[in-house]
Amino acid sequence: MESTKKTIKLAVNGGIDFGSKLNARQLIVLAKYLGEDQELELTTFQQLYIEIPEIEKKRQ
Repeated sequence: MESTKKTIKLAVNGGIDFGSKLNARQLIVLAKYLGEDQELELTTFQQLYIEIPEIEKKRQ
């Protein structure tokens, strides 16, 4: 049975310069919010999309 939890899609980028970068610590923070079966999506605008449970956003 598929989960019916509400999720929120967040866009993350490494800055506004061309070729911006994320460091290992920043990637670890993002990975904390991903489940075993979730994926990061890299867009053509150099953004990473992650989906987190709505409850996680409310904790921030």
